[in-house]
Amino acid sequence: MFLYEDYVELLDVIEGASIPLMTKPYSSPFEITAPEFRIVIEEAAAFFEGNQTSRETVARIQSRVGTYLSEQLG
Repeated sequence: MFLYEDYVELLDVIEGASIPLMTKPYSSPFEITAPEFRIVIEEAAAFFEGNQTSRETVARIQSRVGTYLSEQLG
């Protein structure tokens, strides 16, 4: 069940996130790209559908984005 406290906690996490908005030619290897955004959107959808808590959502986003970046950066 989706609780107001979960919503507030997720918003705090999102508002505290730092997303580099660099553009070429000044891009960073850690620049946020479409695959990372897709992961966040997928996990946020599961949260808002009530399928996982805010803590689970954050953990899953961190895990999935970390795996993706590890694969991309070798």
